[in-house]
Amino acid sequence: NLVNMKPSQCSAFLERFSQLAIQAVLTAEPNHGASNMIRSYLAIWKSIKLYTTGNSLKKLGIPPGPRYDLILRKIRAARIDGVISSDQDEKQFVEQLLAKS
Repeated sequence: NLVNMKPSQCSAFLERFSQLAIQAVLTAEPNHGASNMIRSYLAIWKSIKLYTTGNSLKKLGIPPGPRYDLILRKIRAARIDGVISSDQDEKQFVEQLLAKS
């Protein structure tokens, strides 16, 4: 149920579908409980850009590999959920992630 998900969970779920499919759901059920979450995904979450990139991680000494995807997904989730609100917050978040591993 999208309504009970955190914004990052909703976004991760909706990323699997085409924008056309998502729009079709909104057209068919414009007042469905999940409509606000879907609209937020289309208007905000889908286009969030991260400050951190694979090149940034490489410069930090992290060897390229699947770990990049995991780190970038965690950063994106934190941005979408409002844990990170600036590039400086994102830098600190990455430092914390790397300190834990």
